[in-house]
Formats: sequence, C-alpha cells, structure tokens
Amino acid sequence: PQHGASANTLKLKVLVGPKGEVLDAVSKGQEESAVERARQNLQGWKFQPARWGAISVPWYIIVSVPLEQPGTDQAANSAKH
Repeated sequence: PQHGASANTLKLKVLVGPKGEVLDAVSKGQEESAVERARQNLQGWKFQPARWGAISVPWYIIVSVPLEQPGTDQAANSAKH
C-alpha cells in the first residue's frame, strides 16, 4: 500500500511462507494493541516466495505496516475537503 510520509506505521518482522503467504509477524518492544492492528492490516498481503534452486522456502522480511485501514484514511481525508 502507498501512504504519505505522515502515515502511522509499525515495523514488523514477517515470516513469509513458501506460497508467499504471511505465516507470522512480530515486533519487539511495541504495544500489543499496535502490533495486533498492524497484523490485521497485513492479513491480505502476498509476497514473492524465496527460492533455493527450484524450491520455494520460507523467509523473513522486515516491512512497515500502516496502523490504520486504508479505506478509513481515505474516508477521513474526503470528509476534510
């Protein structure tokens, strides 16, 4: 997702499965409620699986995930104009 520089995000360490799905996501030293909101926003994301030769393998990546739902942000911005 594309967000402006002012978007409130949280960095998560994401375990990507061999089919590109999110298997797990963690963040150290953050409030559990913020981590849970970021995990919810991460649910529909897909990644390119890592490969070892012709075999897809799980891998870790660190991503910045927005804490707000994109649809909520757009509606709020529309209401301001």
